[in-house]
Amino acid sequence: MNRITNNGMSNTKRIVLVISSLSSGGAERVMVTLANNLAWRGYKVTLITLRSNKCDWYTLDKSVTRIVVGHVDYKSPLSYIVNCFKKTMHIRKLFITLHPEIIISFLTGVNIIVMLASLGLGKKVIISERVDPTMHRTIPITWKLMRKLTYPFVDNLVVQTSSIANYFSPRLKSKVVVIPNPVLPQSSLSQKNTHFQKPCIVAMGRLVNQKGFDLLITSFSQIAIKYPAWKLVIIGEGDKRRELEQLVARFKLKDKVTLMGRIINPQSMLQHADIFVLSSRYEGFPNALLEAMACGLPVISFNCPSGPAEIIHHNYDGILVSPADMPQLTLAMERLIKSKPLRKKLGNNAKYVTTRYSVDIIIEKWEKLIV
Repeated sequence: MNRITNNGMSNTKRIVLVISSLSSGGAERVMVTLANNLAWRGYKVTLITLRSNKCDWYTLDKSVTRIVVGHVDYKSPLSYIVNCFKKTMHIRKLFITLHPEIIISFLTGVNIIVMLASLGLGKKVIISERVDPTMHRTIPITWKLMRKLTYPFVDNLVVQTSSIANYFSPRLKSKVVVIPNPVLPQSSLSQKNTHFQKPCIVAMGRLVNQKGFDLLITSFSQIAIKYPAWKLVIIGEGDKRRELEQLVARFKLKDKVTLMGRIINPQSMLQHADIFVLSSRYEGFPNALLEAMACGLPVISFNCPSGPAEIIHHNYDGILVSPADMPQLTLAMERLIKSKPLRKKLGNNAKYVTTRYSVDIIIEKWEKLIV
């Protein structure tokens, strides 16, 4: 399918996208959505990943060319530096061979590698931060320094919210563009999960400290006492599983809380849940929250930096509570548990998120940077 430009010519502009992997993360989902939709609009799209396709969770359209450059060896600081250098040179050779007009990359480490790999090649480079940089403290100090040195030379820096845009220096602000995440169309064919127990509160995300599932489980422990019929299901996988399992055991919630792991079609669970909770300590622009609202779920979210306050209109299509405030989160869950009419009102209003953040609207914003 070729996109026809105003002069009647087919658009064959070459675009190279770069990301670490296509594993089950929000940035990865947006990257695949961007790649597929640009290809469907007639662009010649190549996607480079720094890890093999063995960890793929999302599917690229056949019209998108995939190149894997291998992974970085973390066994020692020296091997890490050597492998980063090799990777940078490998990607630079690919840029020379593919000769793209546009290069787009996601995530801080990848952005830095792409900036170094593209030096002197005369390519338009667009990079994107995918979480709030004020809160993302896990970035090594060397990456922070390299970000400060390389980012000013980018053509555009895409962020997801205005609050993130304000983080960057005046030197960069003229290049910063705010583009939220798209919400994917919801399938009407999802079937009820046979392992699903109602009534149910559901949460979704990687089992990492950022997502705050320890805060959610602690808050839910109070709900379980007052409303024993209610269950909590957490969809996702990560390195905090063991700690969360221990927390569930400490509160004696084994029969009340399920750590579901990753599932192929989370819509099948979201569409039949009763309440969705986002308990993150920080975000960029939370895909899980968008997906839950698109499914017509009443949602509760910590008003963490950044994203939830841009997405939720408090008490209209969701409920915002103070960041990491577990007693307030418990009260918000109880409020929805006690009022089915409120759940219905919030859920019905939440569905309009599919209009505000439709794929077509978001891809058009990306296209404005490309043309």
